[in-house]
Amino acid sequence: MRRNGRSVGELISSITFFVGAIWLGLEANSFFQQKDFLRAIPVSIGAVLSFLASMRFILQNLFEKIEGSKWRK
Repeated sequence: MRRNGRSVGELISSITFFVGAIWLGLEANSFFQQKDFLRAIPVSIGAVLSFLASMRFILQNLFEKIEGSKWRK
């Protein structure tokens, strides 16, 4: 069940990572407003990493266009 080069599972995981990034970003904002920086910084890092994980296929295609196809053999 592959369409346009992406499976349904890949799309579901990307959406899940994106929603997680939004949720972690809102939680980090809440911690920053409470001046709880020891919690806010790791949660912010988690939000950024989740956002990057949600864009992993887009980033992979971008890197392949820039660097050529040396990543895949």
